[in-house]
Amino acid sequence: MIYVVRDEEYKKMLNRRFDNIKFIPFDNSRHDFEKYRSMVSIFTLAEVSQLTQSN
Repeated sequence: MIYVVRDEEYKKMLNRRFDNIKFIPFDNSRHDFEKYRSMVSIFTLAEVSQLTQSN
């Protein structure tokens, strides 16, 4: 999952939210979110702008 936020403050805030998630429920069971945390990427608008300019 990729999240794009407006600035560094929101990026830190969203990272803290994801860091506080311990389990995710699916298929009537609970799974450690730690296994899936690496699938979450958070970028600021400035970071996305730099990525698009470098190509």
